[in-house]
Amino acid sequence: MNGFSLGPGAIERGGTFCRTILPASATGGAVSIVDSVSLPAGGRPRHVPHDPHDDPHDHVSHDADEAFVILTGNCEFRIEGARFTRGPGQSAFIPRGQEHMFRVVGTIPCATGSS
Repeated sequence: MNGFSLGPGAIERGGTFCRTILPASATGGAVSIVDSVSLPAGGRPRHVPHDPHDDPHDHVSHDADEAFVILTGNCEFRIEGARFTRGPGQSAFIPRGQEHMFRVVGTIPCATGSS
């Protein structure tokens, strides 16, 4: 039990709890939807890098764009070296093929919905 209400099938990776709501396989690879909560000082990508030797903090999505909607807390994003922070009600878009990472800023866990 992870202490968060993400439901059955939730997993934890490096302080981020996530659960796939809609897998890409259900949409022919068009989109997927993932709920997640990252703990303070946490923040890893929503999914495992394609190459197991990749640094999990610098992740590249080769096959899909990603969009994050922040529900609680604040997250700092880095996309191709550009840094910006998003908070509740704000979003971030990461085009496919762009190196990116995020981390929680502050003491409130960062809950997101992402595709």
